[in-house]
Amino acid sequence: MGRCDAVGVLALTACASAPAPAEVTTQTAKPGPAPTPSSIPTPSATAIAAAVFTPTSMDAAVSPSEPPATPSPSPSPSPQAAPTPTASPTTQIRIDEDGPSGCVSDPNPRLTALITDLSKIDFIDPTPVLSGNWLKNRSYLAIGRDTGGQAYDVPIYAPADSTLVGVTYYLQPMQDAQGAWVDVPQYDLQFQVSCEVTYGFDHVERLADDLAALAPAEPARSTRDAQIRVELELKAGDLIGYTTGTILAHTWDFILNNSTKRNRFANQERYEGVGDLGGLLTGDCPFDYYDEELRSQYLALLGGFSGQEPDAAVCGGPTDVPGTIVGGWFIERFSPETFIGPEPGWGMAVGKRADGWAHINGAGVTVRTPPGHATYADPATVTGEHCYEHNSQPVHYAFVRLLSDTEMAVSFAEGRCPAQMPSAFEVFYR
Repeated sequence: MGRCDAVGVLALTACASAPAPAEVTTQTAKPGPAPTPSSIPTPSATAIAAAVFTPTSMDAAVSPSEPPATPSPSPSPSPQAAPTPTASPTTQIRIDEDGPSGCVSDPNPRLTALITDLSKIDFIDPTPVLSGNWLKNRSYLAIGRDTGGQAYDVPIYAPADSTLVGVTYYLQPMQDAQGAWVDVPQYDLQFQVSCEVTYGFDHVERLADDLAALAPAEPARSTRDAQIRVELELKAGDLIGYTTGTILAHTWDFILNNSTKRNRFANQERYEGVGDLGGLLTGDCPFDYYDEELRSQYLALLGGFSGQEPDAAVCGGPTDVPGTIVGGWFIERFSPETFIGPEPGWGMAVGKRADGWAHINGAGVTVRTPPGHATYADPATVTGEHCYEHNSQPVHYAFVRLLSDTEMAVSFAEGRCPAQMPSAFEVFYR
């Protein structure tokens, strides 16, 4: 489940596959007062309250990669308030210490079947993804459209001999093409390949009969604690279900976790200590578990919303890049003694997607800058400050300044990039 990601231009996002659902479960960062940025001499301590864009609860109300119906630069509340979904965790397949019954230890199992008809997939946004203002341990598959403009109803297949171990049936708040908020029933499914490796799918609309017989009869309003434990053996290539993905973006999620993997972050202690971040620690690129013939079919689709050619070797790339602005940022400093979980409190997500566009994603506001734009810079090269803008109408910008490896000041506003950091900004933390 995830947050909405708008196509192309800067967008005030009303999304989230959950407030962060993140995660695929989601999780919404809880807006709170921004700390005073004592490290920056120019802005005043009271300027934070005057920030032009205020994060809203809408940031957690749409599906992970769902574009908003009509981007609006105004910070005022929307005429139709988004529903406030119950916070839910980032999808992380939890297994008993000794693994599920009968599991076989194999930290490098092979996936042998394609998960869908790839001819009906427009592009794949690879692991990890920036979804709204947070990072997610998954890939998005964007479904194509037929000659009538309707999204294909794509099948979903088991990529390997595996066991269905968990089913979550839930209501996902999404915005439709008319801007109305609707609750859409969705399935989140979790499978075990070996004692170490699990995979899952989110935004599944309909299940094959044998899976449907095990699923809850009614959808839950929160994904947290809504998963039921099941055990159903599947063979590689077995039909799991069907989906047209999320309402506007028509994307669905493919997640793989390997308990032997430990991804590195700028503040490793935070990810080790906050339960809902655990999926990012062990998240891996699922396509690397295929042989080259099948892997190449997925990699040929890696790209992004702009439809540009993808960068090479982006699947399974870095999450945080210490010394730069790239990675996940949070609204509070982390202290193992005082931090109250399990929600991590996402504030920002910054990086470059597979199509090369730079994404500066805050809560309810996103700036996307394409390669070749006058203000473009690869976020992995920004070690001081930089201003990004995108020629939406009206133009908006994000001015970022790295204060240290663990602190970053950000100002979102309407207009062209100013010469220096504005007085209205927020500070976020690794």
